[in-house]
Amino acid sequence: YLEDYQLALEEFSTAGKLDPSLPWRSQIEQILTLVARLHTGVKTYGQMKPKKLQSIVNSLAVSVLAPPGLRVVGLGALTMGPNSNVCICARVIQTITSGAAVPMYFLMVDHEGKCFALSVLGLSDECMKPNTTITLLEPVARLAKISWDQNIAEFLCIRIEGPKQLLVAGTTPVGYQSAPTLQRFNIGE
Repeated sequence: YLEDYQLALEEFSTAGKLDPSLPWRSQIEQILTLVARLHTGVKTYGQMKPKKLQSIVNSLAVSVLAPPGLRVVGLGALTMGPNSNVCICARVIQTITSGAAVPMYFLMVDHEGKCFALSVLGLSDECMKPNTTITLLEPVARLAKISWDQNIAEFLCIRIEGPKQLLVAGTTPVGYQSAPTLQRFNIGE
């Protein structure tokens, strides 16, 4: 799950040229739909009304507490790539479905009122619902830029690899909330 949307689009297009019988068009459409939803969602704050957004920001600003050894920063203080010794306090404002089970995507607002996309691996979908407060520990940030057929999309995305990289309402997700990322199969049983 590289989430390199531009590369994926180019590779599916190449595959389609090499073997037109492959379902490359549907894969490209699925990627473009997801990217458009993430781009528009971040740009419009999930179409949230300003009063509701301000209410979320105010409640987050009051409740921002860093776990020991980490300091709370806003989205603007992150560098692209891994961000050690920092955390972000944010609220889920919308779930974005991608057509695939993994990864899950969410629109988030941080305690400074900035919107971003969150990509999550290794958690069940019951773990993070809209209005849940999340603390992202040592987040990995990247700017997703996609250009395809005269369409351009750009949005900030933070990726979380698993339950140890976040706190949901102040606690680490356990049990039903964490989802296995690998399965073991025993052949012959």
